[in-house]
Amino acid sequence: MKSFRKTMNPFISPSLSIHRIELTYNKYETVQVSPKEIKFCVETLQEKNPDIQIKEH
Repeated sequence: MKSFRKTMNPFISPSLSIHRIELTYNKYETVQVSPKEIKFCVETLQEKNPDIQIKEH
């Protein structure tokens, strides 16, 4: 994974939650997830990949 950012766009992917994380991987591929505990997910991503970029909205 290259980067992630928090997003609240309800039109990007089907999910009941609008609080999501958009993950960028490979060159231009993205996926959005809505984990129960966003803070824990972000900390785990940073622990697994210290070089991951955090992007603002």
